[in-house]
Amino acid sequence: MTGKPKPNVVSYLGFASWLVYGLLGAREYWRTAACAGLVIMLAIVASEVRTRSVKIIDCTSLGFFLLATLELVTADERYFIRYQTIFGWGLFAVAAWVTMIIGVPFRLQYAREGAPHELWDKPLFRRVHFRLSVAWAIIFTLDTILAAIALGVGHRLVLVVIIPGASMLLGFALTVLYPTYYRREFATQ
Repeated sequence: MTGKPKPNVVSYLGFASWLVYGLLGAREYWRTAACAGLVIMLAIVASEVRTRSVKIIDCTSLGFFLLATLELVTADERYFIRYQTIFGWGLFAVAAWVTMIIGVPFRLQYAREGAPHELWDKPLFRRVHFRLSVAWAIIFTLDTILAAIALGVGHRLVLVVIIPGASMLLGFALTVLYPTYYRREFATQ
């Protein structure tokens, strides 16, 4: 067995684009927020192309920021502000479900960066990361539904910020803890 590969740090920088987008969007600089997210994601995806490690989720973020920038430049900003949360979560939900339908769960891309090559095709390894992809797809789908509900009933802080923030923390915790639960079995494989 070879040594454990090092994760591609660039892959985790996609969160920076969303942090910048959120901070600028909170100040209602939507065009600047979308353009900043687009520039950051272009740099990330370009780096991933050079290292041949392009991530589906990073391409999804790039797509969101590209479409958001186009929408904000060509249409009424109010429409974008009203529906951007539904569009964002919905885009990630669709991407996550499609990756599983086509047999390439998006979490496998990240898992392979941190696991020995010998594990990649093992049934347990694939099953664990398929289940994690399902968990993320459910999180993205529920957050899309909450954003849609918020359009009708209000309570944006709770339905669009607090609950989705908590669901993301749950997703990150599952991503770390669930494979750890199977670590001994991975070692025997």
